[in-house]
Amino acid sequence: MHKKKETQYFTEDKMSQIDDILMGAVDLHIHCGPDTIKRKLDVISLAKKAKDAKMKGVVVKSHALITSQIAEVTQKIVKDISVFGAVTLNESVGGLNLEAVKAGVATGAKVIWLPTVSAKNHIEKMKKREGDTHLGKLSQATKGITILNKNGSLKKEVIKIIEMVKEADVILGTGHISPFETEVLAIEANKMDFKKMVVTHPELYITWMDKEIQKKIKDYGVYFERTFYPITKIGGSLDPLVIIKNIKEVGVKNTILSTDLGQIDNPDPIEGFKEFIEILLNNGITIDEIEIMIKENPKRLLNI
Repeated sequence: MHKKKETQYFTEDKMSQIDDILMGAVDLHIHCGPDTIKRKLDVISLAKKAKDAKMKGVVVKSHALITSQIAEVTQKIVKDISVFGAVTLNESVGGLNLEAVKAGVATGAKVIWLPTVSAKNHIEKMKKREGDTHLGKLSQATKGITILNKNGSLKKEVIKIIEMVKEADVILGTGHISPFETEVLAIEANKMDFKKMVVTHPELYITWMDKEIQKKIKDYGVYFERTFYPITKIGGSLDPLVIIKNIKEVGVKNTILSTDLGQIDNPDPIEGFKEFIEILLNNGITIDEIEIMIKENPKRLLNI
């Protein structure tokens, strides 16, 4: 429905400006090796490239593995860049597994993602999606995981997960759950006074969230993570103006910009972040607004 328009990247007069904007940025969502599938970069190469770009930090994500251990080891090898790990609650770690959350937090994970490729919503969307050569093959389940009971309330283990991430002062990402599940989660998290819930790529076809729902749940104190991946060919070739309109109408103060890159057929995450910045600059998003979304907001969530 929304197709990517032709956009001219990296005009020479903007390259230096974009490099300056990227300095001090944090990318909360990058896939890299070692992983269960081949990635564009390994974690050490990623950290070195981010350091060379003078970024402040990166969060390493895997759909299958807890990444906090490789992040800690990488941090000892590559200095002057913060490298953080995460846990994604897919079937590979036991799904909505409190012990996986505990293990991740104990080893320094800064983001706990709810199910992605094991989510019921993901599985159902993939059944309807033809020609997907990446996210479809990553699916880990037949029926998939939901965070809700049959009566529409949050499962008790999800309530406990909110309590655990709140106590640890880390981020809870919504992963690939449905917009309805996300809304229920936002309401409950707000009741529990949890302020670090991040809605994962609401513009991706799997997790597509109408703008009106975004406007509604932003009042519960959630952040929206808008990523570069949906703009890419394998991510659905979304018209970037859709993301830009959502930023303008839903707000900058509760938006985070990440790449969700690391796939073999996509740009490497650092170059992709630069492309993302240039698209925003070319379409009316100011430097100050970009810096709020790539520096201030993620640093606040990570306590750095």
